Amino acid sequence: EEFKPRFVVEIGSNDGTLTKMFQDEGCLVLGVDPSGVESSVPVVRDYFKPELALPLPKADLVLANHVFAHVDNLAGLVDSVRMLLAPNGVFIFEAAYGLDLLQHHYFDTIYHEHLDYHTVRPLAGFFESLGLTLFRVERNNAKGGSIRGFVCHAGMREIEISVALAQSIEHAYGADKPKVFGAFTDRLLERTNAVQQQIGEEQVIGYGASAGPIATMYHLGIEQRVRWLVDDSERRHNLYAPHSNLLVRPTDTLYFILERDLLVPEGRALLLAWRYAEQIKARHPNMEFIVP
Repeated sequence: EEFKPRFVVEIGSNDGTLTKMFQDEGCLVLGVDPSGVESSVPVVRDYFKPELALPLPKADLVLANHVFAHVDNLAGLVDSVRMLLAPNGVFIFEAAYGLDLLQHHYFDTIYHEHLDYHTVRPLAGFFESLGLTLFRVERNNAKGGSIRGFVCHAGMREIEISVALAQSIEHAYGADKPKVFGAFTDRLLERTNAVQQQIGEEQVIGYGASAGPIATMYHLGIEQRVRWLVDDSERRHNLYAPHSNLLVRPTDTLYFILERDLLVPEGRALLLAWRYAEQIKARHPNMEFIVP
């Protein structure tokens, strides 16, 4: 059945890139975002809550991409979505997938801005408790592994096989058992010991200064072994990393320059942005990297 929304609301709309696509197809659109980022669509500068949802016309489609992990009252947000959603409307959200975090050991996504991590089984019960139904789940590679959930008012749509299948896969891995989290911690300890042994008493340069690399450095307990950080993004240059207060420099400071412009490494580098190791190594073939 083809779904043609007339009114679309995006929670956490940022600059309106996604919402603008619906506007270009003739939909009425509204973004909700408390930030001051310039938007290409009409936007309400506020957090999404009942006082905002109730006066609005009912929405055929509500979107929230990578919002859940940043919300301290998720039940309040989703209940506000329920208030806004038209009887036959659909709420589509995307969130980092807890199963990918466990399977691929994405410990670098665990930091203060992420308040929760999601798998399908608890999400299904959570939506049911609020009078909603999680009727479809899709898995994708966004942000290292995400799920896209499709939600409707209770009883309005058949629950598709993808929901039961996802729960079955989670159960088979043990994502609903406490011991999987103990194994996660044990694996982090093993990686910490391995990296500390590779570094020894040496001082290294840390490659990466975004949230994930900073979290990696903290979790591995090697802040005192890093001389400075380098990052590809110019907007981070000459700033200081949180907690460690390490200076962030351009990537060319990985090297010092001898005669005839011969680039020679300053020393070994710790690849804090380890999820992008292949791409970074290709850009710096002469650099010796320690990969956590």
